[in-house]
Amino acid sequence: MPQAVDISVKLGDLTLRNPFIVGSGPTVKTVDQIREAEDNGWAGVSIKLAIDPVPYITRPPRYRWLKKQKLHIFTAESRLTPDVSLKLIEEARRVTKDILIFPNITYDGKDREGWPLLAKRYEDAGA
Repeated sequence: MPQAVDISVKLGDLTLRNPFIVGSGPTVKTVDQIREAEDNGWAGVSIKLAIDPVPYITRPPRYRWLKKQKLHIFTAESRLTPDVSLKLIEEARRVTKDILIFPNITYDGKDREGWPLLAKRYEDAGA
């Protein structure tokens, strides 16, 4: 019988069973997708981006010309709100065993204190 090869990776205090992480985006925005990633051997997922407070640009997918800013943008998808993102982590943590769940978050407030408070909410949710 072949012997298993250890391809675990250490990132700071975390140990991943392998070096494969699903990157943030539309493939990690539901509990089913996160469970599927774990079932297929991925070591971790970086969930879809959430911005707090809710971003100034979060539109349905489309090309758009922002006249005031003189910008042409393409939005592929809306961002997650922190509440939706936190719920996603909590639910995914309940139905998964070993996969690491990394939050992808941005704090866009005017104060610096929002960053550690936001990070703590995600840690408490199971990230």
